[in-house]
Amino acid sequence: GLGLDGVEAKPELMRSVVMLPSAVAAVPFQESSAAVVQQVEIESRRGARQAAPPEGLQLFFPGFKWETALVKLSCAELAVYCFEHLLSAGTPTVCTLVQLGASWAPAICSGHVWRLVVPIFLHGNLGHVLTNVLFQMRLGFKVEESLGRWSFVSLYLLSGTFGNLVSAALQPAKVAVGASTSAMGVLGATVVRLLCEEQGPEKQAMLISSFLILVFINLSPHADLFGHLGGFLSGVCLSLCLKPSSSNSLRFWSVVPMLAAGGICGYELSVAPHAAQMAEIAQCPALWPGVS
Repeated sequence: GLGLDGVEAKPELMRSVVMLPSAVAAVPFQESSAAVVQQVEIESRRGARQAAPPEGLQLFFPGFKWETALVKLSCAELAVYCFEHLLSAGTPTVCTLVQLGASWAPAICSGHVWRLVVPIFLHGNLGHVLTNVLFQMRLGFKVEESLGRWSFVSLYLLSGTFGNLVSAALQPAKVAVGASTSAMGVLGATVVRLLCEEQGPEKQAMLISSFLILVFINLSPHADLFGHLGGFLSGVCLSLCLKPSSSNSLRFWSVVPMLAAGGICGYELSVAPHAAQMAEIAQCPALWPGVS
């Protein structure tokens, strides 16, 4: 070929002229690519630091994450308690709790089966709701991480419902509220997690502390012993059923005893006489005019 001045160019010179611009251009391209990657990494680390909860929260609530279902459930319980407080102009009364949906055998037998679920979100006083929320957040994040969000929500609601069913069947005159039946289900799932997954020297200490928690919580004269035991045992069964690694046979045999116990409690609840208690609660004033 010809050079710029019309003189035939040597092939070696032409190759150097053609290749030189690409070689030179490659240097700034590689440097700019490295700079972009470095900037992305910096922004990613900055975002992770901003999203990560303070170390204090991780210390008291292992596995804490803002986006978990447990945080949303706990916030819902706190919000409902504020609503109760406004309705009662102070600490909620028994009448207020019953009319909002407390677990109460006579009303459940009359068809209010939703009273087996709603009491999870109702609480008797500020100390009651704070104790339950702090307790379930202490244990629940690791359980949700192990089971997954929706399996955890299922365990939380079903263990609370089952605990309320057991409580209503064995203590039909008792008005019961609180997330403690669900929190006991989380405790049962924690025990299963420790036995099946957790390794290391902390495992034995966690198991002992879980057992002591179960004992001490039920020493209170106001504790719903049967509801707590029902929640704990259903939490064990449900966590075995919902674990991703569980076999089909394990899932089946973990659910069978829970269904059998639920059937027995449901039968006991249906045949118990409740006329006297129904007449007693009928004397409560309506929360809103025209609504009984």
